Amino acid sequence: MPLGPLGHEGPNSHSLCSWILFGGKMVLNTSPLVEDLLALIEKEEVTYLFVVPTLLTDILKEPELERYDLSSLSYILIGGAHASPELITAATERLPGFFGAGYGSTEGARSASRPGDPWEVVTRTSGRKLVPYDKYKVVDESGRELPVGQAGEIAFRGPCRFTGYYKSREDDSLIFSPDGFYYTGDMGKFDEQGNFIVTGRKKDIIRRGAESISAAEVEALVERCPKVARAAAIGMPDRRLGERVCVYVEPAPGMEITFDEIICQLKAEGASTFLLPERIEVAEGLPRTAMDKVDKNKLRDEITRKLESEGNL
Repeated sequence: MPLGPLGHEGPNSHSLCSWILFGGKMVLNTSPLVEDLLALIEKEEVTYLFVVPTLLTDILKEPELERYDLSSLSYILIGGAHASPELITAATERLPGFFGAGYGSTEGARSASRPGDPWEVVTRTSGRKLVPYDKYKVVDESGRELPVGQAGEIAFRGPCRFTGYYKSREDDSLIFSPDGFYYTGDMGKFDEQGNFIVTGRKKDIIRRGAESISAAEVEALVERCPKVARAAAIGMPDRRLGERVCVYVEPAPGMEITFDEIICQLKAEGASTFLLPERIEVAEGLPRTAMDKVDKNKLRDEITRKLESEGNL
């Protein structure tokens, strides 16, 4: 059962194509309501679920989750965005089946953890490549390959790599190396076993003066706060530094959260000073894209308008 648009890599390759190839039954969900989704899983006795972290969070927040019979679920693959170890752990405590984590892009890259992998691999990585003929590497800004354990941009080539964007030769010249590697724009590294550890998006780097700050790292820190259900870190424009760190937070149900509370907790945990948010915007819900990821473009537009209205731009 794919929970995401079938035109995207995860729902397409992990659900649609696999079920056509092996002759399985695929269940399509058409309702955005969690209760409708859970009722459909119960009715159709769904065994496999591809789910993005945002929707998984919403499922766990469903107050009547336990009244649905979800015992048919045997494998739940989480992909489409970073899932924190805390989210995966919470899901295993309330949902049946094996949990796996995956990484992929519509351009062809894909990986996933396997049944039998250590818990550390499932919660801290996106598993190993799925196609043995694909070749992956991590490169620095000059395109130089980096050693295992060092973070950079993920690049790959192989039979699963797409041939280019439609009528976009100029863009294609920027994303393909002379030897055929596609630069994904995803930042990450590999461990000694070949597991992907995705740390964020290259374009999701906040550049505060001379510092390059990973938005994903800031989000992971803020989401440790018990009162925070979800966080989205963005670079808000700044005349002097170029960008400063702004975090939109969605409070946990029934909770109220303040800027000072978040900063105090992060400092108590020993967070680096340059990772501390400089502005917090509290929102009842964060805007989402069609893939159910947080729409950071909308958040950047919103904070820019606010700064302009405040006379800070």
